[in-house]
Amino acid sequence: MSKEISSKIDANELKQHNFDAVKLKEKGYNEHQLKECGFDAEDLRLAGFDAIQLRTAGFSPTDLRNGGFTCLEVYEAGFQLRRLKEAGFSASELNDELKSTTDDLRKAGYSAAELKSIGNLATDLHTAGFVAADLKGLFSSQELTRAGFTKIDLKPLGIWPHDGTWQTYNQYWNCCFDLNKNSIYCAPLNIPSSHHGPTTNRRSNSITK
Repeated sequence: MSKEISSKIDANELKQHNFDAVKLKEKGYNEHQLKECGFDAEDLRLAGFDAIQLRTAGFSPTDLRNGGFTCLEVYEAGFQLRRLKEAGFSASELNDELKSTTDDLRKAGYSAAELKSIGNLATDLHTAGFVAADLKGLFSSQELTRAGFTKIDLKPLGIWPHDGTWQTYNQYWNCCFDLNKNSIYCAPLNIPSSHHGPTTNRRSNSITK
């Protein structure tokens, strides 16, 4: 079939006659036309279209990722880091291919756990803007203290070691009024938060020492 004749025929009709994306591209059909007749991002990538062309045709970051484009290629097509995360690219991919900073990855929506998994320490995450509640359960009290978190940050979360004494007569810790003699950390404050979890038993501050 000559190029002159094929140019007058709808791409859908040619597709039905077993013309693939490669052949249709050779016939002069563009990324917009091929997308309209049902070719996916992988078909167009194999036909030689790049990520920028596919973005202009209306493909999403998820489409591009599923089509075999790399994290770097999708980013260079003009998508922001948050869109790459939503498409399923991992923190490791952004870190390795884009050299994204910990702060960039936090702003893109990656969790403290995801960023710890690629080698970030408590200090790195604190510097990037994560708060103590984000890091609770990921690092020890000692690690969080070394990272720069203070008693004010950690005690309300129940991860500050007792810095008072056990009152034998009244049966509570005088640093936090916790009733559990065997506890290691001060009882968390009764502050409503999804991060803090349930509070432990505490006596009222009105108890006489």
